[in-house]
Amino acid sequence: MIIRKEQMMVFEQYARASFEKRAMEQLRSIHFERTEDLSDVNLGKLISSGIDKAIGYGMKEQPDIQRFLDYIILFGINFDEDPAREWMREVLEDKSLEGGDKIAWLDDDLAQAGEA
Repeated sequence: MIIRKEQMMVFEQYARASFEKRAMEQLRSIHFERTEDLSDVNLGKLISSGIDKAIGYGMKEQPDIQRFLDYIILFGINFDEDPAREWMREVLEDKSLEGGDKIAWLDDDLAQAGEA
């Protein structure tokens, strides 16, 4: 069986849409007070943008991307551009770290700072 490029694209779109739906449910559940004023459309745009940013930082696994989305809800869509959080951007841009290692590093530092 040969999978054509078009078929693969449809599969990838379906997988992403499915992940975005689960991500929205989880964000609404865990961060209810921070997401209750966002419409599904606006939260969906935030999630889609966040996924693209996470992928840009080398994250490939859904749990890592989901945690990155948590950071966006907690600290804002551009938390990685905030001068006060420059240390987070440095970790995210570190090419020697895999996506999961970046998340672990950030979670450890946030926990030590009492922010996680």
